[in-house]
Amino acid sequence: MRFLIAISVVSILASSLLAGPYGDVVKGVRAFDEDDFQESLTKFQEANLIEPESPVIQQNLGLSLYKLGDFEKSREQLEKAFTASDEPVEKSDIQYNLGNAFFQIDSLPRSIIHYQKALELNPENSDAKYNLELARALLKEFSEKEQQDQQQQQQQQDQEQQDQEKQDQEQDQEQQQQDEQGEEEEQQEQTQPKPKEGEMSEEEAQRLLDAMKENEEDLQKEKMRRQGDGNGRHAKPW
Repeated sequence: MRFLIAISVVSILASSLLAGPYGDVVKGVRAFDEDDFQESLTKFQEANLIEPESPVIQQNLGLSLYKLGDFEKSREQLEKAFTASDEPVEKSDIQYNLGNAFFQIDSLPRSIIHYQKALELNPENSDAKYNLELARALLKEFSEKEQQDQQQQQQQQDQEQQDQEKQDQEQDQEQQQQDEQGEEEEQQEQTQPKPKEGEMSEEEAQRLLDAMKENEEDLQKEKMRRQGDGNGRHAKPW
């Protein structure tokens, strides 16, 4: 996996030795080399109070802020350094570092612009070439992934819509069947002959016949019981 080539710390900070005031600059460089970026920031801020127009000190401030993870303030300081600089190679390095700052805040299009500007100012800036290629590759990868995610999301929405339409269709068919069944039952009720006034319906007549049959069976059982009792008596002996 390829990684971003970060700030060219040694070459940039070595050039700051030529800037004044020398004491704070030297201390800032030493602290930076020892990865004490908070101390280097403090020393470069003190040097900047004396020489606020020095592009080297301003760039070193931006590099210290970058190392501290404050990429937004680093960007602001590097833009000031670029405005104050008149040297093409130095301006190329500043543009390169601006590209790194935008890279870290997830703004690949802006980082690509600054890497391109760095190469326009200095075509020999190999680090800018590398990071430009990396940023373009990542931007393409992210764009393809975003497009793929959108396609998957659209497919999911289409599938959900199809499922909903199918469910609605099934509910409509079920409701239609219920309506047709209800109409058939209503038609059957309408076609059945209604009993005249005073006459029993078929249901009432059937219930009456069932009741009479049940009563008749009970009478037969009672009759047979009584006959059995009569045959079972024994005459008294004379």
